[in-house]
Amino acid sequence: MAAGSVDFLTIAAAAAPLVVALALVTGGRGVPLAAAAGMAVALALVAFTDFSIAPAALPGAAATVLILALSVAMVVAPGQYLVAVLRAHGIIDGLAARIDGIAMARERKALITVLGIAPAVESLTGFGVSMFVSLPILLHLYGRRRGFYLGLLGMNIMPWGTFALATLVGSAIAGVDLRELGIATSMTSALVFPLLGVAAVAVMGGGRALRAHGRFGLALGMALSALLFMGNRFLVVEAAGVFAGAGVVAMGALLGRPAAGAVVAGQKTLTALTMPYLLLVGLIVGSRAVPPWWEFLSTALVLQSGGLRFAVLASPGVMLAVTAALVQVVYRARAGLGASLRRSCHPLACIFAFLVLAQTMREAGMVGVFADAVGRTGAAAVTLLTPLLGALSGAATGSNVSGNVLMMPALAEVGARFGAAALFAAAQNSAAGHAVFGSVPIIVLAAAIARECGAKAPPLGQSLRFALWMQCAVCAAVMAAFAFFLHT
Repeated sequence: MAAGSVDFLTIAAAAAPLVVALALVTGGRGVPLAAAAGMAVALALVAFTDFSIAPAALPGAAATVLILALSVAMVVAPGQYLVAVLRAHGIIDGLAARIDGIAMARERKALITVLGIAPAVESLTGFGVSMFVSLPILLHLYGRRRGFYLGLLGMNIMPWGTFALATLVGSAIAGVDLRELGIATSMTSALVFPLLGVAAVAVMGGGRALRAHGRFGLALGMALSALLFMGNRFLVVEAAGVFAGAGVVAMGALLGRPAAGAVVAGQKTLTALTMPYLLLVGLIVGSRAVPPWWEFLSTALVLQSGGLRFAVLASPGVMLAVTAALVQVVYRARAGLGASLRRSCHPLACIFAFLVLAQTMREAGMVGVFADAVGRTGAAAVTLLTPLLGALSGAATGSNVSGNVLMMPALAEVGARFGAAALFAAAQNSAAGHAVFGSVPIIVLAAAIARECGAKAPPLGQSLRFALWMQCAVCAAVMAAFAFFLHT
C-alpha cells in the first residue's frame, strides 16, 4: 500500500471515534449512547491497530478525567442551585422584565447581552458561569429556540475566560510570552466577533432583522475585537476580556436607539435585582484582589495530574455556592437543594462520558496523528489544518484549556518550524476557544440551565447542527486571519 494511502487511512482511523460519537448525537441518539459508541470504536482501534495505551499511563489519564469532571461539577451543581434560588425569589423574571423595559430595541438589548454582558462575566468567572446570567435573559427575550442559540453564541470569549486561563496555560505549554500570545490571539480572533454579531442578528429574525440591526451587530463585534487587541496590548492579558466586554456594553448603551413606547426601569429596583450578580462578581474579583488570601485559595487544596492543576477553593463554584446561600438567607427564597443536585446529574454524566472519550483518544495517540500530519504538509495546507485541529480540540473536550493541553504542544512545535510559534499557538488558542460554544458539554449545560428557567431547550441534535454550522463559520474566520498574518 502506498505511503500516502497508509497516512490517509491512519488519519481517518484516528478521527473515527469522534466522528461516530458526534454523528450519533447529531442524529438524536443521545449522549450516553454516542459516547459509548465512540469509546467502543476507540478501544477497538487500540486492540486491533497500532494505536495503543501504555498501562503505566492509565492512572494519570484517570486522574486527569476525574479532576476535569470535578472542576465542571463544582460549577454546574452550585450554578444550577443559584439559578433555582434566584427563580424562587423572582429575580430572574424581574431582571428580564426590567431589561425589557429599557428604552432600546429588543434586538439591540440581545446583542449587548451576547457581545458585552456575557463576555465580561465569562472573563471574570469562566466555566460557563456567564450562561447562568445571560441565558435566562435571552430566553425571556426570544423564546426557547432563538434565545437558546443566542445564549450559545454568547459563549464567545473563551481564550480570555476565567481571567485568560486558557491563554495562560497555552503560553506555558508553547513557551511563548503571555502578552505576545494574548496580542496574537486577539489578531487571529479579529474576524470572529463581527461574524458572531451578524450571526446573532440573523438568529433573531433573518433578513428583516439583518436589514434593521445588522450594522449594529457588526459594529459591536468589531468593537469587541478592537477592545480585546487594546486590552492585550496596553493593559494586562488577564483583564482584557473584562475590559472589552464592559466597553461593548457602554458603547451599545450609547449607540442604541430608543424603542417607541419603552419605559426606562427604575434605578433602585434594577439595583436590587442585580445585587446577587454583583455579589457573585464581587466575591470572585475580591478573592483575587487580596494577594495573601488568593494565594491561600490557590494553594490550600490543589489536585494535579501531569500538566493539569485544579485549585479546588479557587473554583468559581465556591463563590456560586456562597452567593446562593447568602441570597437564600437574605431574601428567604425557598429552593430545593436536592432537586437541583438531581437535575445536575444528567448533564454531568454526559460531560464525563465525553471527557473519558477525549482522554482515551489523547492517550492512544490519535490526536498526535493529526499533528504529525500537519507537520508534513506545506504552508498552504498548514493554513487550513492548524485552525481545524484547534477547533477539533475545543469541540471534542468542551474546554479551551483542555483543548490547548490536547493540541498546543504539537502545533507550537509545527509553528517553530515555520518561525512563527506565537502565531500558531494563537491560532490553536482562538480556534479551540471559539469552538467550545458548540461542544456537547456546553450545549448540555445550556439545556440544563434552560430547564432550570422553566424552558425546554431545542433537541440536542438540532442544537448540534446549528452549532456545527457556526463552528465551521468561526473556523473559517480564524483561518482567514491566520492566513493573512502568516503570509504577510
